[in-house]
Amino acid sequence: MTIPGLLQTPEYARAVISGNGLVADEDELTTRVDARMFRKNVFTKSAPVTFWAVLDELALMRITPELSGQLDHLLEMGSRPNVGIQVLPIARGPHAAMNGNFVIMEFPPPDPPVVYLEAMSEEIYLEKPEEITRYQHVYDYVQAEALSVADSRQLIRDRLASL
Repeated sequence: MTIPGLLQTPEYARAVISGNGLVADEDELTTRVDARMFRKNVFTKSAPVTFWAVLDELALMRITPELSGQLDHLLEMGSRPNVGIQVLPIARGPHAAMNGNFVIMEFPPPDPPVVYLEAMSEEIYLEKPEEITRYQHVYDYVQAEALSVADSRQLIRDRLASL
């Protein structure tokens, strides 16, 4: 229901992090936003990561006019050769990933994949093969149900134009 951290602008990250009610003060909020922005360095390394995201359309609909730069940022990030962004339309109905955001991190062999879950106050890493397989199936399902990259870009443009 939110834009993945690696695709967030500082303004959007600040709104999401402060909106959970768990941040004690402005210093903690700034630290958390800065940490989230620092993690985006994976895109500017000499060998940037490949990142593919499937966003629920509701995440786009929660973006207010004040945060419209987030939509511009999605369009810019999605134009990179190592970043793919697809949108899962609301019209597709309930889907397997509605229980929350997750990231499947894949590494060069022999390291196995890991599933990363970000909860309100903690980070969880799943490493058991059966857990990885379950999340890979969910991801495969939502990716197959999502719009193509080109159609997703158009939907993001349309949302931006409507603000």
